[in-house]
Amino acid sequence: LALACSGAQARATARDAVYKASGVENRHFRTVAILPFVAIADNPDVERSVEQAWLTFYGDTRTKWIPSSQTMNVLAAYGGEDLAAEAEAQIWRSGEINAATAASLAQLLGVDAVLGVRIDEWEIVDGGIGAVAMTATLHGADGPRLWGISGLASLGHGRRSYEGNFDWNLTRFWDASLEPQDGDRRLDAALCKLLIRWAPSMPNAIFEGWEMPPQLAALQEQLA
Repeated sequence: LALACSGAQARATARDAVYKASGVENRHFRTVAILPFVAIADNPDVERSVEQAWLTFYGDTRTKWIPSSQTMNVLAAYGGEDLAAEAEAQIWRSGEINAATAASLAQLLGVDAVLGVRIDEWEIVDGGIGAVAMTATLHGADGPRLWGISGLASLGHGRRSYEGNFDWNLTRFWDASLEPQDGDRRLDAALCKLLIRWAPSMPNAIFEGWEMPPQLAALQEQLA
């Protein structure tokens, strides 16, 4: 994943829709429970890898992020399986959980907030462009949504026109630049772009003093 991040650029874009509740910058988020990531296309491997990327990018913040595996273990221990299933269904339908579900989850888990993430798009489009779109929401222990963001990032190029790419006898010669690029690598790089871009939009209580992991910062500088 880190190598794929070499195409990332850390800057905000109008494509991101950001929500911050009034007073969110005065809240403390010592512990945030991550709910299982939900992919619209129902891809468990992608859900797990995207969550791991989230933890890689944001794991060194002031907030302790509790991985979804631990979240689910605690919920199972306290009989919260039905609540977890309802939360997953809500995230799939609308990209977030409702206030009542959030409050119940936070009470069972004993955390300051819960995070839900929906992977809205994870696909190769136009023959070679990696496109990743996500929606993330943070709900406080009392239930209301405190922060949310949604956006799209893409990387690569599709299959370009063959017109004009002929030799003297009109037989097409091979040009690697006209072929689709490695899909998995393009998707990973698009995800990196999105997560780097989102960092400055997080509540200050989470990201005060945060710095991009050195290996990612070095890769970004190479292509700046």
